[in-house]
Amino acid sequence: MRVLLLSYGSRGDCEPFLAVGELLRARGDEVVCAFPEQFRGLAESGGFDFHTLGGEFLDQLESDDMKVALSGSGVRRVMGYLRAASRGMDTQRLMVDRQADAIRCTRPDLVIHHSKCAYVVPWATLNGRKSMLFALQPALLHEVKGTAHVGMPRWMPAWLSYALMRLGFVMMALLVVERHFKDELTAQQVRRAILAEAVAYNVSPALFAQPKYWPGHVRVVGFIERDKTAAWSPPAELTDFLDAHEKVLFLTFGSMTNSDPAANTTLFLQALSDCGIPAVINTAGGAFAEPEHRHGADVLFVDEVPYDWVLPLVEAVVHHGGAGTVHSALKAGRPTMAIPHGFDQPLWDELIARAGVGPRGIPIGKLTLKHLKVKLLDLWQNPRYRRAAERVGRRMRAEKSGAVFNDFVTRVTKSRPGTI
Repeated sequence: MRVLLLSYGSRGDCEPFLAVGELLRARGDEVVCAFPEQFRGLAESGGFDFHTLGGEFLDQLESDDMKVALSGSGVRRVMGYLRAASRGMDTQRLMVDRQADAIRCTRPDLVIHHSKCAYVVPWATLNGRKSMLFALQPALLHEVKGTAHVGMPRWMPAWLSYALMRLGFVMMALLVVERHFKDELTAQQVRRAILAEAVAYNVSPALFAQPKYWPGHVRVVGFIERDKTAAWSPPAELTDFLDAHEKVLFLTFGSMTNSDPAANTTLFLQALSDCGIPAVINTAGGAFAEPEHRHGADVLFVDEVPYDWVLPLVEAVVHHGGAGTVHSALKAGRPTMAIPHGFDQPLWDELIARAGVGPRGIPIGKLTLKHLKVKLLDLWQNPRYRRAAERVGRRMRAEKSGAVFNDFVTRVTKSRPGTI
């Protein structure tokens, strides 16, 4: 079977698809990855055929407007989002065209796709083909009672948030239909097809148990990740730093950018110094920048370090609240705290606190030195977080997520294609 893995977004949006690709390849499937051009090397180094989706989307994420949207606060943050959205309409249309091209060139038997890929459902519906949404967070398409949709404010009534976001999914798909399929589907048909598509949630049941009221074509499969340490060796300065300290904090904001990384770094260095916490700081995404003067903080800056290597070796983790980072930290049994920037990150901050594996974090736009120090000391000193994180980690490591996912894919491919 030829499977096309179709994903847009940051590295955190593409890594889970590479992990899925390894599972599918191991069972004998032919796998093609269609990602932004920036991740060609990531896919090809894993031995996958690659189809480019262009580099424009990542360029947009790294624009000045998006940096303000992700790290600002109040009106400034809202204006950043609005400017980025208005300038991104051409990119959105180009994204749809590139998805169509990837499917046309690869002629897949099954498409497994990210939620940003609006072309897939209309194509699969009109051509009687198989597709599956691979969701990286809960509360996306299927309602979680009492929890607002990941893309909506946490205070919004759940029913309203899902109604609005489903409308958004339908509107995006209708634009695809208008552009590529000559209006061959109605809004009602599109909505029915979106809700009928098979969905695998790449989420650990240790953090989010599947609601019993969800439909049968939806499955929380567990957290799937690949081994990223095979072709990597730790630099001596990193191993020396870890060996020299009994306990170390790992600080990373993943792929998040920042409108003022120097000020962001200064704030954290001061907090770490005042709290007496040694730390390894990951600068890979551009949210932190190594300064000439470190304000007395006992820190080591690194660029690119596999989380599955470093996380088991540290005491606790502070991060942006990305789905993959949350799961990786807790799978390693490490207490964790999120500094949410946007997207689904406030939900993960909520789930972290609910599981008792770390304190409630501080949104990036509301960070102050005083509050950050209080939260860091709580994370660092509270033994309840460590005990809870170790319990969650044991459960996650015992999960058979790969087998659950493969069984679900088999079920999807043997089912009758959706009809209009």
